[in-house]
Amino acid sequence: MSFWIRTGSPEARDVPGVVDNMAEAVAEMYPVDTERLVLSWNGVPVSLVYCEDVQVMVDDIAMMLARLAERPDAPVYVRWGPSAFQAEWRIARDGTDLVVDSRWEIVDHGPEDLLSARARLVVPEADFREEWLKVLRLLVDDITARSVAMEDTLIFDQVRAVLAPARRWGVQNTASASRSIWSASDDQQ
Repeated sequence: MSFWIRTGSPEARDVPGVVDNMAEAVAEMYPVDTERLVLSWNGVPVSLVYCEDVQVMVDDIAMMLARLAERPDAPVYVRWGPSAFQAEWRIARDGTDLVVDSRWEIVDHGPEDLLSARARLVVPEADFREEWLKVLRLLVDDITARSVAMEDTLIFDQVRAVLAPARRWGVQNTASASRSIWSASDDQQ
C-alpha cells in the first residue's frame, strides 16, 4: 500500500486534574519518549511524536475526514501545522481513489527531499480513511480509558462523531484489541 499509518502502542499516562481540550489531553497523556506514530507516504516513513505533533494534528485529522465525507465532489485542503511536520495537502477524488498532491515544508523525522520527490499520492479512499481512523480511535480510546477530564470537549465530540459511522458498520478497534491480546498474554506469563 502506498499509504499506511502505524499507531503502535504508545504508553499512555493518567492525566491529573482537568485539561483544556483534546489536544492538551493528548499532550499530557503521552510522554515524549514513548513509541511514535509512523506514517508511510509512497514508501517514505515519517515519524510523529504523539505529545508534540499528533496533538496539534488531531482537529485537522477529524476535519479532513469529515470534509471528505460531507463533500464528495469538492477538493479538501489540509495544512499540517506542527513545528516538526509542516505540509500542505490538496485531496481530490478520482473514482474510488483519492489523489493527494502535497507540498512538504518541514519534516523533522523523515526525509523531506524524498517526500517532495514523491509528492503525489494515489490511494483508495477507504484505505486512506481507515488509516486515519486508527489514529483517532487510539486517541479516543486512551482518553476514555483514563477518564481524562476536559473543559472544552468540542474537538473530542467531533472526533467521536467522525468515528461513529465506522463503529456502527462494525469496523473493529484494532488498537484496543491488540492491547487486550498483549495484556492477556502478559498476565499468563
